[in-house]
Amino acid sequence: GRHFDSYAARLVRHLGPLAGDVPSGLNGILVDSYEVGCQNWTQGFEREFAARRGYSMAPYFPVLAGVVVGSVDEAESLPVPGTAFLVASKFMEHEIETLIRRNPKIRLFVYTLDFRYLSAVPKIFERHGITLTEAIQVGVSRLNARGEMESEPAPWLIAGQVN
Repeated sequence: GRHFDSYAARLVRHLGPLAGDVPSGLNGILVDSYEVGCQNWTQGFEREFAARRGYSMAPYFPVLAGVVVGSVDEAESLPVPGTAFLVASKFMEHEIETLIRRNPKIRLFVYTLDFRYLSAVPKIFERHGITLTEAIQVGVSRLNARGEMESEPAPWLIAGQVN
């Protein structure tokens, strides 16, 4: 698409032999949000979801708008994910508590650009028995109009799991 051609492809061309399957250089690109036209599910997604999860998702569509479907007990009985990705926020600790209550072995990944959250997440994890914690910072750069690389804010990913 146009976004890839005007961003990643230009970067790959600029880096030349430093891009691709090389020991040191650009070997991959992380896109944390890539909207391409109208956002829809792949055709057949509902059938695949039902086959993998054992129930239809259709009755629970109102949940996406914050509506309790059936009862709280029914919602509590739904399967729980093994991994959750959260964007750091002031509600994050409540979200973590809820997820751990539903799945004590859940793997959590928290995304943030804010250093205050980076330093707060390990403390929150520790309060909830999450001791296997690590953080990585993802370097983000862009090619400016002069063909030079410029650094952008670099997000942090903090991972944790109950030991």
